[in-house]
Amino acid sequence: MSSNIAAIVDYSAWRAATSVQNITNPLTGELLDIASVYGAGQDLYPDPTHPGQMIQPAPEKPLEPFQHVSDLPDAPTVTTWTQDVLVELEWTVPMRLYVARGDLRTLRGTLLPFYDAYLAAFWRDYRLGGDPTNPVQTEALCQHAYIRTLRVEADDDWGWLYMELAVLEEVAWP
Repeated sequence: MSSNIAAIVDYSAWRAATSVQNITNPLTGELLDIASVYGAGQDLYPDPTHPGQMIQPAPEKPLEPFQHVSDLPDAPTVTTWTQDVLVELEWTVPMRLYVARGDLRTLRGTLLPFYDAYLAAFWRDYRLGGDPTNPVQTEALCQHAYIRTLRVEADDDWGWLYMELAVLEEVAWP
């Protein structure tokens, strides 16, 4: 058996799109939703933001505000290697939610309510699947997943909420 990291990345995009919804902007009172999601693009999960399509690989640059991107991570850290040939891999999956670039106060105010929404989404689904009532993933993809880092970043064109999803995956090696 090999790692499920590509499925984990796409599933994290699906989870964001299905759970991070109806967020109230504290500056305007407007209800905000994720407009689009991108991941590894393995054709494993439907894209809730584009009915009839599967989650696609992320474009090089953001295409619209409130676009969520889950990226393939760098190499994992091997945390445990057992005699029964199980290895635990710790992955750090980078995720970003892009918004239009404005002044820093507006950027932070717009992104602030998304902190709780993302934390709650991955707290409730900390094994990334494994619930028989889950419509797309009845088996757990990992032992544990949680958002380890949240911070606001920006360049000249876009602002974004940068998140690191820490994932502990157990893999049996032949």
